[in-house]
Amino acid sequence: MTTRQEHLAFCRICVLRKANPKIGLVCSLTDEHADFEEFCENFEEEEGKKEQHLEQKLKVSGDEEVGDPVNYEKNKSLGKFIFFGGIIFSIMSIGAAKEFGGLFILPFGLVLYGARQYMKGVEQEKNYKEFQKLNNKLNEHQNKKN
Repeated sequence: MTTRQEHLAFCRICVLRKANPKIGLVCSLTDEHADFEEFCENFEEEEGKKEQHLEQKLKVSGDEEVGDPVNYEKNKSLGKFIFFGGIIFSIMSIGAAKEFGGLFILPFGLVLYGARQYMKGVEQEKNYKEFQKLNNKLNEHQNKKN
């Protein structure tokens, strides 16, 4: 059985979508939530809406102030680099922290920042894979039609 979230993946990019303030996104043909199993026979993709929705999801993934707004690979690799660099810097700073006090705060901040950027990349990757899955379903349906 298709879930509401799976239905919404299609409905959000369909020209026949309609916002109902009481129950949310509905089909303008039925004024009800979607109830199809694999694919809606009335589905009409709105030009550019799929890509716009993906970009929006990528931008709001994780912490908006950290890292690249849409490049999950960059966020993951740079996040790892900063995280492990911060750990190495922290280890090297332990001795110096005894003499200078606050020197240990900076490397610990790098560890936290790196972890936040990596997690943003992980969430963006999940959203991108959901986009690819939807895209594959749409292509599969197009091929069946032709």
